[in-house]
Amino acid sequence: MVEQQVQPNSVTFLSLLPACSHSGLVREGCYICHSMKWDFGIEPALDHHTCIVDLFGRRGMLKEALAYNIENDNST
Repeated sequence: MVEQQVQPNSVTFLSLLPACSHSGLVREGCYICHSMKWDFGIEPALDHHTCIVDLFGRRGMLKEALAYNIENDNST
């Protein structure tokens, strides 16, 4: 998409993150989430955060999932 000069949107990332989760691509999923915010200026929504927690959880990385959840808690 980037090579074709097409800007990804929030929905684009909602397709990429679960794909990484189901494929076990933790590093790539984290990179995509970081890129979403810092390269494309798209603030992750609850659905995006849920995908990242799922990504960690599927790989048995429960401490990382909890840390990510606490770090990104926007309720306060």
